[in-house]
Amino acid sequence: MKKTITSAILALMLASCGGNDQDQETVIPENLYAVDRFTGAVDAESTFVTPYVNGKIYSFDENKNLYINYSNLPIFKTEVLRQIITPDYFLSEKSAYLEQHKYWVGSRASFKNDELTYSLSTDRRNPPLIMSWKYKKLDVSGRPITDDSNNPIHRLGTTAQIMAIIYGIGYEATDTFPQGSVCWQKQSASSSHEYIDFYPKRIISHVEDTQEVVRSGVWNNVTWIEFQRQEGESALANIKLEIEGDIYWGFYHFKNESLIQVSDQLACDFMNETAFTAFSDSFSKHKKVNEALNGNGSK
Repeated sequence: MKKTITSAILALMLASCGGNDQDQETVIPENLYAVDRFTGAVDAESTFVTPYVNGKIYSFDENKNLYINYSNLPIFKTEVLRQIITPDYFLSEKSAYLEQHKYWVGSRASFKNDELTYSLSTDRRNPPLIMSWKYKKLDVSGRPITDDSNNPIHRLGTTAQIMAIIYGIGYEATDTFPQGSVCWQKQSASSSHEYIDFYPKRIISHVEDTQEVVRSGVWNNVTWIEFQRQEGESALANIKLEIEGDIYWGFYHFKNESLIQVSDQLACDFMNETAFTAFSDSFSKHKKVNEALNGNGSK
């Protein structure tokens, strides 16, 4: 689970995603790159020098389908593991597994003017759920890779961070984004319906269900409860659902949402290939040190 995103894996991912070949009429967006981090209910990784990292590539085809290709099996909070419910219906169209770690995610997809849009169908009786995210494009050439607040190194526990500093992992001045590196930072989100996306409780961190109840509701015969978040819990799921005896946790989404939490903080929600490759290479150092600390280094 602590595998490194290496240049070799990146090459394999690119090969499985295919190129951006296009005909004369259809302009296919360039691939987008991102990273999934640890989101489990117990932060077991806090004692490790190497944080959990799962790279992913978003690709499009000439039929406006959106795909995600992961470097490893997705096991924590991510698009292909989510379930979605609206006030009127469950989404019946799920992410489709295509081949090793590659999934179909949505239709009528586009990435224009720094805005990602795609649709999730329900059935012929209900309109599709259309979701959009607006991004700010940023040139990050020359900036330290750790300036990115999404960098998983920021999730290391105190002991692990001290060890990383001692061994010079992730904190070297040379670990900078090279020329031509671009990031996209989320600014806002919109959707055609209010909805809740939710996940099994073991793969997502959530608030305590003893905290103050903000509100509750029943959607499509499913009861959900929203709990008050405490300071520092903005990233935790706070919607609890019970479906056929199983507990899930998720997030409530309004039709229009602002996603800017700290105005002057860099967050690379998407990267271009140049930035992603630099980020990936920086984690090869984490793997080597972690193996050495655990006596698994090569002889």
